Amino acid sequence: MSLCLTFERQRERIAVDILGYFLRNPAAMDSFEGIVRWRVMEEMVHRSMAVTEDVLNGLIADGYLRKELVPGGNPVYRLNQEMRDEAQRLVAGSCTDGPQKDGAQE
Repeated sequence: MSLCLTFERQRERIAVDILGYFLRNPAAMDSFEGIVRWRVMEEMVHRSMAVTEDVLNGLIADGYLRKELVPGGNPVYRLNQEMRDEAQRLVAGSCTDGPQKDGAQE
């Protein structure tokens, strides 16, 4: 599974974010700047929370993370040390916007 998003996929997600906001708030009206500053950010946070929860559950199911219950508090998550090497391979194989690790230049 590639973690990269194509330009068209990003456009589609932004469109879904904007429409999702207006569907949940049918009386809403805003300027372009307002949509950019507040509405899209709100949608990204809303989507990000749902996606993050789903991904966390998947990482737990796959054995990469462990979920621990804290008395009187929210659950906490930590790396399953037995899966450390495999987790490093997964991260190293993902797409990143940062500098290349081997010092190669484009």
